[in-house]
Amino acid sequence: MFNGGLNSGDFIVGELNLDGDLSRPLATVQGTVEITQVDVMNAASAASHATNFVTFNLINGGTDGAGTTVIATATTAATNVPAFAPFNLPVTAANKTVTDGQVLILERAEENTDAPALANATFQVRYVPTVAP
Repeated sequence: MFNGGLNSGDFIVGELNLDGDLSRPLATVQGTVEITQVDVMNAASAASHATNFVTFNLINGGTDGAGTTVIATATTAATNVPAFAPFNLPVTAANKTVTDGQVLILERAEENTDAPALANATFQVRYVPTVAP
């Protein structure tokens, strides 16, 4: 559970093997939170490429996991994924609030099958609670 209790915090999911297209539920929110920062980190770098790139999205899946609202997104088309450093997914201000019972989903979409895979990646979501559960 993603707890929107009294303290701000980080929600971290590690050892993700990010290869191919995927949609993976990360957590269900308790209370109401504002997402402030989203990062992907990996042990190896991945070079940017104009045609072989990946788009990462943090999605508000709603209460049934079928929602499609993009909270944060970034692509590797023009930006390298550095080794051992955050690759930031800028948060869309209008979509940053997530309410009780809504599901956070990580999406990875490849533009081309030659896009670089990330092995043992870490996905970090920073948040501030606005309403306790």
